[in-house]
Amino acid sequence: MVVFDGTFVVSQVLSAAEAGDNLGQVNITTSSLTVINGSQISASSFGKGNVGSVNIIAEDVVFDGVSPLGDSSGAFGQVVEGAEGSPGSVTITTSSLAVTNGAQISTNTSGQGDGGSVDIIAEDVVFDGVSPDGTAISGAFSEVLLEAEGNGGGISITAGSLEVTNGAAISSSTVGNGEAGNIFITTDTQLTLNENAQISAFTESSGTGGNIILFAPETLNITGNGQITVSSSDSGNAGIIEIISPNITLSDGIDITAFTAGPGNAGNINLEGDQINIQPNTQILAFTETTGDGGNITVKATEILNLEAETQLSVETNRGGKAGNIEITTPQLTIGKDAQISATVNLGATTTDPGGNITINTNELNISGELGIFAETEATADAGTLTLNPYKTDPNLEITFTNNGFISASTSSTGNGGNINLSAPES
Repeated sequence: MVVFDGTFVVSQVLSAAEAGDNLGQVNITTSSLTVINGSQISASSFGKGNVGSVNIIAEDVVFDGVSPLGDSSGAFGQVVEGAEGSPGSVTITTSSLAVTNGAQISTNTSGQGDGGSVDIIAEDVVFDGVSPDGTAISGAFSEVLLEAEGNGGGISITAGSLEVTNGAAISSSTVGNGEAGNIFITTDTQLTLNENAQISAFTESSGTGGNIILFAPETLNITGNGQITVSSSDSGNAGIIEIISPNITLSDGIDITAFTAGPGNAGNINLEGDQINIQPNTQILAFTETTGDGGNITVKATEILNLEAETQLSVETNRGGKAGNIEITTPQLTIGKDAQISATVNLGATTTDPGGNITINTNELNISGELGIFAETEATADAGTLTLNPYKTDPNLEITFTNNGFISASTSSTGNGGNINLSAPES
């Protein structure tokens, strides 16, 4: 058992180092590792040279809390401003990992070198909470900082179950000239996000934002009222969100969003599985707030896509950018009470491009609520086109309406309403 309490384990290339002065690795192997009260295990470059990786192997790993000065406990790899080199990865292999109360696992670059990656392999992973004063967020981070010339290393987590709760985060970002790293999460069944927790990849610069890839080999349940987000607020394009598993359930108000608030384009959202169930109060949204184009939403379910009550799949434009499109491909699509699939040019939008298009390829469409499928404009731009096709080679298309469900392509302003195209060669 190893406990670090207010102490540091450091591998550094100092400012006086010459090119080629590389350091070795920090390796910790133990039955149990506890790092508390601002203790840090780090590999950093302050000069010219690469730093080795931080490698931790233990049955149980706990990073908890901050120092009296607010410094997070955790494991870190960094290239500081003015340095030339790359830190290694932070790699943790364990049965149980808990990162709590403002502790962090982080790699970043603000110099001339790519950031290292964060790699976690565990049975159970928990990121929970923030520091007592709320300034430090528990989580895993990959960052390209201001003035950096390198790319982010990204985050990879392979776990039986993953919980991100009470304001904790998994985040990849760039505010420098490099591209943000990607986030890859593979879990056996369960991903829990609640109480303002989030998984995010964003760009606030010319660098491209990272992608978020969520995968489970059999069943993926994403629960909680947290957020999964890719975004851009500058000229760099946002990354994509991909959720892939044979059986996908999104529940308890999870919010999946791709947006742009700058000239860069928003990312796309892709869901792919056999059975996809989107439960009440869950929303999947791609939109643009400015001149950048909005992202697309694509859903492929080889058996059924079920949108339960008060769920939402929407693309929108609120300013000058072009809205993205929605495409759904599944043999059976059910839309519940007050659920909607929509493409909207919102009031105040200045774009001259038509709103997003909605294309649905299915054999059986059931709309059983007061909402349904609609392409609409509330501004001067025309609404998009709504197209219904049979699924793959089956020529049949059956549509059932109950409880005032509807399909609409409408206008409530000077823009023209969209077209509705139905194609059913047999019936």
